[in-house]
Order: sequence, then structure tokens, then C-alpha cells
Amino acid sequence: MYGRLIYVYGAMGSAKTAELLIEAYAHEEKGFKVCCIKPQRDTRDKTIKSRAGDLEREADFLVTPDDDLFELIPDDVDSLFVDEVQFLTPEQIDQLRKLTIDKQMTVLTYGLRADFQTNGFPGSIRLFEVADEIREKYYNCKCHGKATYNARFLNGEIVVEGDQVAIEGEDGIQYNSVCPECYYRLREEQLKKQQGPVRIRKKD
Repeated sequence: MYGRLIYVYGAMGSAKTAELLIEAYAHEEKGFKVCCIKPQRDTRDKTIKSRAGDLEREADFLVTPDDDLFELIPDDVDSLFVDEVQFLTPEQIDQLRKLTIDKQMTVLTYGLRADFQTNGFPGSIRLFEVADEIREKYYNCKCHGKATYNARFLNGEIVVEGDQVAIEGEDGIQYNSVCPECYYRLREEQLKKQQGPVRIRKKD
């Protein structure tokens, strides 16, 4: 017997963290030893907090890319919860996998599938490859379509290039979850704006 590695993903605003916090509480109520962690790369603070309400709790560990999760997590943990799992390295995802086998932990991970340019995060890609169970959290775009993309905005305009990681609230960065149709429409409009008006050269 071994534990399970579960990956819950969804666009920003889909209440992933709220589910994590509720599930962690439910596991504790059943008498399980719970541990909650989050990557240090999410620089807001050590608090795991849901946008969907007033739910929050302190992370037991802030994880750096150099941490070995198999060594970091205490042996007596029954249920490990991971917030913002997309920021973990592929090697750390394999360490979570090892926890489920060698220490029989249940590991529940929550995060994004892809960045603002629709490129997969390395940690998320590895989870799709090795997780026992994968679940998607749904969220609606303003147009009422299914929001699957995380669009980055600066001063109200969509950002079409830049570093993969930029934390919301820093330097005016904001994110909105949008459907594919809205994402590509906004992106094309921004690219045309950056290119400027087309100038037609008159013949002599």
C-alpha cells in the first residue's frame, strides 16, 4: 500500500486554496497529522490565504528550490497539502511522489497549469505525468465562457511578454482568468497597439 498524489489545478480565482484549507481542516478533524507547505517563490508571506473568503492558515514550511521534500517533511505526517505547487521543481514533484510510496502519505497539491503565455510550469507538467489523480477547478470568464487562461495585466493592459513568474500586486501586476477566445482577442489587440499604425509608402 502507498499514499496518493493528487493534483488540483485551475485558473486563478477558482477557489483552489479555499479547497486546500477546507480539506486540511477536514483531515485534522478526522485525526490525521496534517502538514501544509508553499514555495518561498510566492513571496507574499507565509500565510496560505484564500481569495474566496476569510480562510487562512500559516504554512508549516516555506520551500526553496534547493529543499529536498522527502527529507523536509516529518515522517509522522499523514496528509501533506501543497499550495502554489506550480513553483516546485520537477525534482521536488518526484520527491512528493516518493513520499506517497515510501512514507505512505496522502499528498494533495494545488496550483496553476500554465503561465500568462499559456506555457506550462515545469512542476505542473511533471504532476500531469506522475499524479494518481488530476482534478480541474472551474471558473467563469466575464463573458461566461470557461476560464482556462491566466492573463497578466499592467495598468489595465494585457502583458504579452516577460518573465514567467511575476507576483500579483508587485509593481502594479494583476491577473484575470479568461477564456481562450477573450485571451487571444486581448492579446492580438495589444500586439497591434504595440506595432503602431501601418504606414503606406507612396510611389514616386
